[in-house]
Amino acid sequence: MNKVLKWVFGIAIILFIIGIIFGGLLENNGDDKAETSARTKPVNNADDPPFQTTATEIASAYADNSADADKKYRNKAFIVTGKVVDMHTDAAETTILILEGGLDALTNPHFSLAASEKTKAAELKQGQKVKLQCYGNGDIAKAAQSEDCEILFIEWQ
Repeated sequence: MNKVLKWVFGIAIILFIIGIIFGGLLENNGDDKAETSARTKPVNNADDPPFQTTATEIASAYADNSADADKKYRNKAFIVTGKVVDMHTDAAETTILILEGGLDALTNPHFSLAASEKTKAAELKQGQKVKLQCYGNGDIAKAAQSEDCEILFIEWQ
């Protein structure tokens, strides 16, 4: 069973990397006039604070209708709560938290932590509940992706 989970997570990581590579290529579409600077994050003001949600709500929204879920979460700031089911680092040494909420292990939402969160991330364990502030980044194969997440709260067991 443990080997199966390792294979499943390995495939998910590969799909994530492929999505990043092809996502960047598709956004440019070969247009020389396309903007090549880094994407800017939305600026929240007093009238538009981050909204509250759960990892389960995000996963359910992407499972039901990715385009509709993108309208609510993509490029938006939100605060999300959920239970850590796995965590790892990617090739860029970014810590990625996988929170419970998907229909299966492949559709659990992924949350990339900001570089400033490495110390806090080192203290996390599977099964802990966390509260994060993140920016939505769409989905890869129905698994919601978020980035630049900051840890707001960790429930110690």
